[in-house]
Amino acid sequence: MQGARHLHRADELARSAAATLERSVPGLIRTVAAGDLRRGGELVSNLAVVAEVERLAGASLLG
Repeated sequence: MQGARHLHRADELARSAAATLERSVPGLIRTVAAGDLRRGGELVSNLAVVAEVERLAGASLLG
């Protein structure tokens, strides 16, 4: 796997990304790891963090 990171390093990066989001996104409710990191494999090739916000500026419900 090219660009894959060991789980512990990927976890550090995801926590750093989540902390940055918490400081910079108004209305952020929570962040969670997703993808390879959430599944807990030894190597993580795609680092993903999902963020939940109260309401995204400019967003509207359809239907």
